[in-house]
Amino acid sequence: MLSASFRPPKDKLGLINRQYQYHFKDVNLPRAQRDDPVIRVILKTMFDLQKEDLAFAAARFTVWTASDTAPLYPPRTVYGEPAVKRYLFKEWHEEFPMLVHISVVNTGPELKEHNIVVRWKGEWVQLRTWLRERPNREFLLLESRKRALRSQQLWWDVNGKCFPFMELPVELQEMILLEILGGEPHLGTQYRDDGTWTGPETVTLAIHKGEWDEDMPSPEKPNYTILNPKVLPKATREMALKAAWVGSYKHFLRTQRLQWVLEADFPHHQWDCLTKVELNFSISDYFHLFEVDIEPYPHHYNQDPSFGTHNIGTHSIGARLGRLPTLKCLRMAFYYHTPYSGLNKTPWSDFYMSDRFGAVCHSAAVNWVMIIALPHIKVIPKINLCGDVKTKDVKKWKRLLDSAYMQRDQTTLDIPGFDLKREMQVIAAHHISDKPQCMCVLPCYQTHNDYRRRDFLSHLPLDVDDECTPELLERCFRLLERDTRADRRKLRPFGPHRNLEELEAEQDRENTSKEDHEWKGWLGDD
Repeated sequence: MLSASFRPPKDKLGLINRQYQYHFKDVNLPRAQRDDPVIRVILKTMFDLQKEDLAFAAARFTVWTASDTAPLYPPRTVYGEPAVKRYLFKEWHEEFPMLVHISVVNTGPELKEHNIVVRWKGEWVQLRTWLRERPNREFLLLESRKRALRSQQLWWDVNGKCFPFMELPVELQEMILLEILGGEPHLGTQYRDDGTWTGPETVTLAIHKGEWDEDMPSPEKPNYTILNPKVLPKATREMALKAAWVGSYKHFLRTQRLQWVLEADFPHHQWDCLTKVELNFSISDYFHLFEVDIEPYPHHYNQDPSFGTHNIGTHSIGARLGRLPTLKCLRMAFYYHTPYSGLNKTPWSDFYMSDRFGAVCHSAAVNWVMIIALPHIKVIPKINLCGDVKTKDVKKWKRLLDSAYMQRDQTTLDIPGFDLKREMQVIAAHHISDKPQCMCVLPCYQTHNDYRRRDFLSHLPLDVDDECTPELLERCFRLLERDTRADRRKLRPFGPHRNLEELEAEQDRENTSKEDHEWKGWLGDD
């Protein structure tokens, strides 16, 4: 059997990702036996399983003999028992192969797969049954999205089938084409390549390249091959173009990129590409979107003292976006960083005296953004708030936006329980040192001198349902103080992944076990 002669040195024990490996050196492996009937049957069985089983096809097994003894077929016996021979099997991602014993039983005039048995864990198992259980399905299909896609591609490459793409409903076809194009189209701009580099830029599909601290993850790299008229039929190419330009939300992560797109020329085709838009901005970006500054008091960039509800900021990027006649759906995404993380991107954190003014309530800042935006976006039929927004705020603004859309042609809004002019006046009265009032059940910012407490709070997600209370936080702090090994980043006192009670029970069990051990030791010493 294969075995390692030496264990890794102590300084290599903590390495991961194959940073320390064993390799064969000066080993005379058995020569390949080209005329081994058993290997031919094994290969045929493996080929059949590749057509049936996605994971087996992705495992890419290889097999070879581990000894130079005679083949098992024609059958022979050793001391009255069927002969046994050793073979090696290996998945592509494993470093060492498996060594197993194989025998041939109940053979007829021709060797079949059911005649081959494998000795595994002390029992003889049919070859097909044993092979089907070998792939590491979790590694191949679940651990990595990219690896799972590659596994599926390998399977379709060997199973001899064709994917019935054209038989799918049109909606599913567009979804698949959109995924091929990257899943989340981002728009870019470029000058016409006519040698002059003059005139307005043209809107193009772009590959998103984000910064390290960006809230939105980078999508898959697009594959624009399907847009090549030489690759796909014209009808499929037209469908792909429509899926990319019309059937998808256009994502914007920077106000500058949105401004460039609004000022550029659109491609000359029959579709309107800005029918669905998703904004993934920080609080600071949303204020910039509607040209609002907070120093010393909130006002529009044009310094108009009235800070009105409908006639101010009409030249802002947000106002121009709201006036687009083609825009039917707008998603406004807000992403939350705790006040302790140092990643808050708000107008108050941008100010050079932000330490003096402290952190701002995320929920209050979201409401300010929506109040400022309402006069300009009320004409858009469908608006959704997504990302890190409190449930009560989502419900509140759904009602207000629906009511505002019904009155979109009116100069002033008449919404029960909501006075837009009064809300604007309240915002305009706040000095930069007077942040929006925090209305959360648990204050957004608390001063803690203890590092463990601050580190724990810096990794808490937004409490969207206001479940967290001072009592829950104190329980978390006590748990961290009693068990310094506890992972502060994984402790969740609220939300769908709540695990505080589970960790407390586990800690109680450990303490009880420790006390029992000490008690037994005391009795033994006595």
